[in-house]
Amino acid sequence: MSEDASVLPLLFLGGVKSWENPQLTGLNKLPPHATFTPYPTAADALMLPRQQSPWFMSLDGQWQFKLVPRPEAATWDALAAEDWSPISVPGNWTMQGYGSPHYTNVVMPFPDEPPRVPAQNPTGIYRREFTVPDGWQGRRLVLHFGGCEGALFVYVNGQPVGISKDARTPAEFDITGLVRFGTANDLIAVVAQWSDASFIEDQDHWW
Repeated sequence: MSEDASVLPLLFLGGVKSWENPQLTGLNKLPPHATFTPYPTAADALMLPRQQSPWFMSLDGQWQFKLVPRPEAATWDALAAEDWSPISVPGNWTMQGYGSPHYTNVVMPFPDEPPRVPAQNPTGIYRREFTVPDGWQGRRLVLHFGGCEGALFVYVNGQPVGISKDARTPAEFDITGLVRFGTANDLIAVVAQWSDASFIEDQDHWW
């Protein structure tokens, strides 16, 4: 399959669907580690919740959202269209009026053989802006996703950042070179519901 230039980068790599490529488990993700937050002093780290660190910014809350029928529909035109709706993050789109929640236990929800998944593959596009304080200049900036059910594709200010397929485990990306200080930055997260990783994720994740 040839790559369509209108589709967002990362969704196809080398003309191959990234969500049906089991050799690609992630791209540009930082190595996994224990979750931590930087603080000015050791005493602060021992006493303060992470929200009170001067170098922590939560992106939880209301994002803009749209659901498209398949990853190939996550295009530049889709981003430009004005048909966005608010959605709460963290949260499941199936619990917020999009699609239907399901519980499959040990039966796969589709008949396709690995690594293929259905062509009709619900894909959520999440978007929000964030502003990085001027005082953070010179520091490393890490974007942290606490968990994502599905294949995750991340973009900052129109530039591809990385991919994660590790579903409920955290995914982190270094975005130091992509952000602007003191002005709004555009963050896009595209989530394909089904991927090659679906075959190793039971309802409770990991057989």
